[in-house]
Amino acid sequence: MDITEEGPFAPKNNTVPVPESHGLGVTLSREKLAACRRDFVENGPCNKYHDPEKPGTYRRLPLN
Repeated sequence: MDITEEGPFAPKNNTVPVPESHGLGVTLSREKLAACRRDFVENGPCNKYHDPEKPGTYRRLPLN
């Protein structure tokens, strides 16, 4: 989940513009970060490779 106010970086013509703001050039969203924390507290670490429809199976990249 993206937790920045600006949203995820969006490549254009196979390039991603370098942020020009101070620091990393992004602003963290306190609301999105709080939602991620709540999810972690309630459900534990996220496992993007887990497929509940195929227990015991390990997915590989790419995930499409």
